[in-house]
Amino acid sequence: MKIPNKKAKYKKLAIWTAAFAVIIVLPDASMYWQQFKLRTEALPEPYKGYTELDSVIDDYYEIIRTDSEFIEPVLQANDSTIIIITGGRTEKASNVFIENNWYKFNLKGQLTDSLKLKFRQNENHHFDTFNDYILDIDQNTYRTWIINNDSNAIPIKNIADDKRFTQNEVENLLSQQKYLSVSFTDRISGEDKNTHKLFFLKNNTWHYLITDALFYHSSTYNQNDKEVKYTVTPYDSSTLFQRTFVQKEHWKESSFWNISKHLTWGTGNGSSGNGWDGTSYFQITMPKKNIYFKQFVTIDEDGTLRERFNYFIYKPIGGDYLLLNDIENRKNYLIRPKSKFN
Repeated sequence: MKIPNKKAKYKKLAIWTAAFAVIIVLPDASMYWQQFKLRTEALPEPYKGYTELDSVIDDYYEIIRTDSEFIEPVLQANDSTIIIITGGRTEKASNVFIENNWYKFNLKGQLTDSLKLKFRQNENHHFDTFNDYILDIDQNTYRTWIINNDSNAIPIKNIADDKRFTQNEVENLLSQQKYLSVSFTDRISGEDKNTHKLFFLKNNTWHYLITDALFYHSSTYNQNDKEVKYTVTPYDSSTLFQRTFVQKEHWKESSFWNISKHLTWGTGNGSSGNGWDGTSYFQITMPKKNIYFKQFVTIDEDGTLRERFNYFIYKPIGGDYLLLNDIENRKNYLIRPKSKFN
């Protein structure tokens, strides 16, 4: 009787085990290699103390964040003053309140005046800031607070109460005027046609008229002369705002054996794209010292960086502050000296 060779049996088992392991591991070799490389790439010491911009603490500068739903949340009132516009809603008992705020800042970045208008959501108000004026287009009023700090509402009169202007009439009337076109949903005389309310400024006084024509392509339509002139990134070419380092932290490739990965290929959700999650490290150059912060970033395999923000930078001539406007996420960051240094 032949006695089985235990060594041969164990050797055969080891070979099959190794082969099985290779079959399991080989499709994910690149994933394991990337993960291994990440474990060997330590973050350089100078970047370990960085925080996100909202959490930066500095002994000389402070960072003020504001949020706004306005399309143009920052206006240039004059050479020495900018206006930051914010808005929000709060709930109290069964009421919802809407609050709009306008803040004036001087060249040191310090608040010099503010206007706050608060109302219930079911009240008819809709504010729009146009050049030097704050219009309430639902109540047909405007305020000159930007010019002279006067917060009183001034009535805007319809130039012809019972008249609906044709397109030719409006073009002749407004050919030399700046105007603001506002959709107006009421019907006139039961006709099945929307009308529109046009506000226009003439001799420093606001007026409005009613028309069934649309005016969206004229050079005089809705051009706000007070819009701040930003410096647009890319950051790497800016002397004020620079990305100084990028750290890869997590390889995003899924395992070959992840069934859901194969089910989602070709669905357009980006699940099959490989790359890294990581952190970008930034330096902001201020007159007295630099500000440092970090931000989440996604890195494609080809090295393309995809950040969840896009800052537009405003630096006033002769000013001590810097303004970062994250238009996509509707956030502003005002970096200014602390009041004790002014």
